[in-house]
Amino acid sequence: MCGNKVIKIKFSMYMIIILLLLNFSPLFQITQLTQVYANDDLRLPELGGRTPLEWYTIHGSGVVFSPESQTLTFVNEARAASSINVIRFATIGWQVRFEPLDGSTKYLTWIYPNWLGVNERDNGRIYTPFAVPISPSTNQKYKGSIIECLLEDFPNTITQDYLSTKFAQGVEIYFDAIISIREAGTMQTNAIMTDDRRVIGNDQAPPQNRGEYYLTQHGTSLATNHMTNREKVTQWDIDKRGAAGARQWLDPGMFKDYFGKKCIFKKEDVIVQKTVQYTHWTTTGERLDPGGKPLIWGLYDIKPGETIPVEVTGLTFPGYKIHHSAFNYTGQGGKDDVEIVTGDQAITRTINLTADREHHYVYFYYEPIENGGSQPTGSITFDPYQSADILGNRDNWVNQDINVKVTVEASKETVVMTSSESRSYKYYDPCYTKRRECDRDCWTDENGNRHCDTDCWYECVGAWVTDSTSCSYRQTWKATELYVTGEGKTAQGSTVSLGPFTIPNGGTIANKGIGIRGKVMNILLHIYFKF
Repeated sequence: MCGNKVIKIKFSMYMIIILLLLNFSPLFQITQLTQVYANDDLRLPELGGRTPLEWYTIHGSGVVFSPESQTLTFVNEARAASSINVIRFATIGWQVRFEPLDGSTKYLTWIYPNWLGVNERDNGRIYTPFAVPISPSTNQKYKGSIIECLLEDFPNTITQDYLSTKFAQGVEIYFDAIISIREAGTMQTNAIMTDDRRVIGNDQAPPQNRGEYYLTQHGTSLATNHMTNREKVTQWDIDKRGAAGARQWLDPGMFKDYFGKKCIFKKEDVIVQKTVQYTHWTTTGERLDPGGKPLIWGLYDIKPGETIPVEVTGLTFPGYKIHHSAFNYTGQGGKDDVEIVTGDQAITRTINLTADREHHYVYFYYEPIENGGSQPTGSITFDPYQSADILGNRDNWVNQDINVKVTVEASKETVVMTSSESRSYKYYDPCYTKRRECDRDCWTDENGNRHCDTDCWYECVGAWVTDSTSCSYRQTWKATELYVTGEGKTAQGSTVSLGPFTIPNGGTIANKGIGIRGKVMNILLHIYFKF
């Protein structure tokens, strides 16, 4: 009897356990569904729809180009800090080495980190994703591409066309981290990178090591013979022998993921931007371009290996007609002109744009209109307008001093300007963005099934913010005098300068003002209002 009673009690306990498992089994499903949802929260288009950990599992710390986002994408792995009371490090920016394969000048610049806004934690490690564009393009959502940063660093040395061409012809690109330290007990790094890519001391960090940052792993820069206007080694690098020696790290070797990161890309997948430019000349060599320099017809997205036909139409100039036009791929007009077309059809040309040619110019050449040209009307009028209007001219040549009356149209004498100016200011926002942190815990139940749960939260990330405010104003200006300069061509083919001199509105450019004696043609005057 007693034995049967014990068996009944044991059987009852097992039934209770089975019923409890059946009743609570939906909870285990909810846990699994929650994990899938949390993973979806970490999936990024820049990572091809993967989470940072999934990307790192496939690519490691390599920098890989993503054609969909047109960015160089990579994930760094680091040991997750157990608490805020331990010393940590952070990437506050990146050094980029741009190295053409043809042996021409190598360049070094700094770029803003472009962190993608989430971190993924797993088994005591933290995975941080970054994305950096190589070039600006029409649909690129990230600013601060490598080419843009190089142009900002070397404004008078290189052009966008030059860098895009070098890329199309073949380059290697390497990333090296700019690292600063978070002291125990704070979330602030000792140094920060500003929006204009300067590294400065962080006012929110503890004062003892404020401004501390590193450009090397072991104290020696990997940028050996690169042109740059940035530091290659800091005093902190020298004193501590790089980031690896900055503190007593448990694993100094972890910095290998942060230096010498070679970028992997197929150049034919990358969109760069190239310009088509056009310029205007007389057949005798005088420049007609407004501003005296080539004009940009358009800026175009293009991939290496592509060809884009671009139709370009030349400007019109009073007293001149088109004579011929040509393509030029060196920027040396006349000397290297190719595909020359003469006559009226020369005013519109179609040039083939490619990424591997640096220059794409269309040169338009004009000749004077013989014995004629109508008197134009406009804000400023001249009397006489051209040498053909002067009695006694011979083939538009005038062998006499010239008096030209210059008059400003009455309705144009007064100019009302309503505009605004922007005044900028800078401040530090301790919660400029929020960083999403996620922690995943996994366990195995008594039946041997593995379950995972992910908890996510947001932490504030401070930054220096540049903002501006607009101030409006209205001003009225009235033309009182005219400032005149000019030039003309002599019979011997040399150019003579006219002026500068000042005349009243409605006044005459007198003989002594022009200062010409002898034969002169193709006189071009530049008139400026003086208010």
